Amino acid sequence: MFPVFCKQGYLNGLESGGLSYDPDLVRDWSDKDPKLSSYQHTLELMKLKNPPTAILFFTQTAAGILQALQQLNLKTPDDISLICYDDLEIAKTNKPPLTVMCPQASKAGERLVGMLVEIFDGRPVEELQEIWKVEIVQRQSTGHI
Repeated sequence: MFPVFCKQGYLNGLESGGLSYDPDLVRDWSDKDPKLSSYQHTLELMKLKNPPTAILFFTQTAAGILQALQQLNLKTPDDISLICYDDLEIAKTNKPPLTVMCPQASKAGERLVGMLVEIFDGRPVEELQEIWKVEIVQRQSTGHI
């Protein structure tokens, strides 16, 4: 459920689909300045010999990505699809609105309390790992999913 596992989920998805991992298509952004970092990474990605047709990113990096795409005169979703993780305000108000993967944050808090009670009752922590599906909210930043 938490973004720290997104890269591993991406790798697992590639493997299950029989696709190879291309490290040139994956960027780590700096949380010290996500806008600047995502802006620079997007410019680099789009200069690749085979640039991506879609970018999957944390919503808080959207401003830099959108700025870079505008500078490159790339239109969403005609030239590139955008999918972000977490439904922050920019995803809803951007033109076009951004497709998002929404974690079940409200349910996570409830479940966390339940897990803590189970730990206090003696259940081993190792038995409590859960992976939750996210909800996809398709808006106008992607072609057909």
